[in-house]
Amino acid sequence: MKGVCPGCGLSADLIAFSAEVAARGAIAAALKLPNQLGHRMLLYLQLFAPAERSITLAKTERLFAELLQCVGEARVTRKGRTWAAPLLLWEQGIDEMLAKRHILTLPLKTHGYLYEIVVGLASQAEGRAEQQREQTRAYGMSAERTGAGAPQAIGEVLERSRMPESVRDALRRKDQPS
Repeated sequence: MKGVCPGCGLSADLIAFSAEVAARGAIAAALKLPNQLGHRMLLYLQLFAPAERSITLAKTERLFAELLQCVGEARVTRKGRTWAAPLLLWEQGIDEMLAKRHILTLPLKTHGYLYEIVVGLASQAEGRAEQQREQTRAYGMSAERTGAGAPQAIGEVLERSRMPESVRDALRRKDQPS
């Protein structure tokens, strides 16, 4: 069965036109992701591509949509528990996966490993925030007495453990084609 493009008049099988729909969906999903994840996501999606060929547009759209939901909700659910996962955790999780790409079994099938990394980072952040709250409670260190308040949110604790810019720059240089 043939179709005709209304823009240029190209006549082709309908399958060719279905790829265009998938491409539009993938692009639309990618545009909904926060700017900080844009370049990282393109590199991350390469981990899903088979060695001999490119990743399909339909799969790209599905992968973007799955991550968009988690990133948009700023949380991740694994093994029946939900963790807060602000954008910073997703950045760190993807960066960690990209740094470990040489030890991963590729192509990836799911986001499972990324979710586990983000859960681990979220759990560490929760632990640090809890420790800070307990110290404040146990030792009576109020913001007035110490000159600094306890973290108000996981994001504040995470900010302190953010990946150094020198490491980020090294990853970017490594991933850029020569």
